[in-house]
This record gives sequence, C-alpha cells and structure tokens, in this order.
Amino acid sequence: EDHFQPILYLLAPLYWIWEDVRVILIAQSFAMVFAGFPLYLLGKEVSKNKFFSFSIVFAYLFFIGTQFAILNEFHQVTFAPIFIATAYLALQRKNLKLLFLAIFLLLITKEDLALLVSTIGLGLILKKEYRKIGFLIATIGIAFFFFIVYIFIPLIAVKGVYPHFHFGASGKTPFEIVAKSITDPLYFLHSMIYPNI
Repeated sequence: EDHFQPILYLLAPLYWIWEDVRVILIAQSFAMVFAGFPLYLLGKEVSKNKFFSFSIVFAYLFFIGTQFAILNEFHQVTFAPIFIATAYLALQRKNLKLLFLAIFLLLITKEDLALLVSTIGLGLILKKEYRKIGFLIATIGIAFFFFIVYIFIPLIAVKGVYPHFHFGASGKTPFEIVAKSITDPLYFLHSMIYPNI
C-alpha cells in the first residue's frame, strides 16, 4: 500500500526454483550486471569502437553506486538500469516495440520511476526526429506518476494517502516542491552542498 512495484510479481516464479529470500538478491545482482549487455551494444553501435564499449560497461559495473546496490539489501529499483539501457538501445535501433516494453517495465518497477520516464521523454523532445515519441513518453510518465500517487495508492492504502510525501522544508507534495523551487531557487542549490554529508 505504500509503493507501486508490480515487478515483484515477475520475480515470484523464482521461488518455485529455490524457496529462499536469497533468490531475489541473486536476481537483483544478475539484473544489475546484465544491464551491461545493452550498454555494450549501445556503445558499440554509437561509437563503432569495442574498447570504448567495454570501457562504458566497466565504468558502470565498477561504479560505487552499482556496487553498493548489488552488495546492499534488496531493492526493486535495481532492475531499472537494464530497462533504461534497453530503452536507449531500442531508440538507437528505432525499435518502438522494445522501447515501449522497456518503458512499461520501468513504470511497473516503482512509482517514482514514472518521473524518470517523463524526463527521458523530455530529453527526446529536444531531438527533432524523436519529438513526437518524446512528447508521448513524457506525457505517459507524468500522467502515470500522478495517477499512482494521487489516485491508486491512496485508494488501496489504509490511511487513504500516499505515505511518502515528506520532503522536509522542500515541501510536503510535488506541487509544494515545484512552488518552492520557483520562489526560492537558492534553497535547492544550498541544499545540494549543505550539510556536507
């Protein structure tokens, strides 16, 4: 009732193989590592250079954020990199079916990834050849986020609200955060460097 993460239903069959919680930790590790495959293909198609492509995969796999995600507890967002990389590979190959499958999988991974989907769409709007697809993806992402956060989760939640609107002084809702960023943009710049931790 507090997150939208149907991706977990796709992991349930793994328990038929091994009924142990470690199976999802293994699946998480494989998902993070296998994201290197579409990254490699994308790098190779764009740069035409195998060394550069391997360098991208190496940088991704040994990045501290990737390592921490693999070595830390289970979190469904660790499935996002393979879907993101696949989405961009699909764009490179102009494979709309694969693109929208990757977008769909991102949307069912966690509700806040809908905002990532919308920013992918906004980025595509800047490229003339992808403007229509970008607008569609951005619209889907924003509409999906607000539907899940303001309608679906409150509908099924015991308290009747989305429980993760607690952003401190930044605001209590996305609307308050946007308003604060417009009225006090220096607050957000300051919050990026203070406190040091």
